[in-house]
Amino acid sequence: MSSAGIGERSATALETIWDLEFEGVAFMFFRSLRNKLLVLIILLSLLPLVGISLFSYVVGSKQIAEDRIKLALENKAQDTADKIDLLLRAQEQDMPAMANTFS
Repeated sequence: MSSAGIGERSATALETIWDLEFEGVAFMFFRSLRNKLLVLIILLSLLPLVGISLFSYVVGSKQIAEDRIKLALENKAQDTADKIDLLLRAQEQDMPAMANTFS
């Protein structure tokens, strides 16, 4: 049990050292005005990029959905037109036989 306690303590100590080093680096990075402005400008320049990307995604996905619906309706209309054409041709072919039968 004592070895597990040592391992737990060393892991906690390492995490504490890591946290202190990270906080120290972050604190040192934001110490100067230049670095603060650099981070601010980078974040502000990314906002339009994210906005345009989201807008493009929304408009693009809507356009794709509309195109798919339009294509499906065009195919359905063409199938219906083909069925009507076949039906009328069959009726047209039967007309001479019907005319000779009743005359």
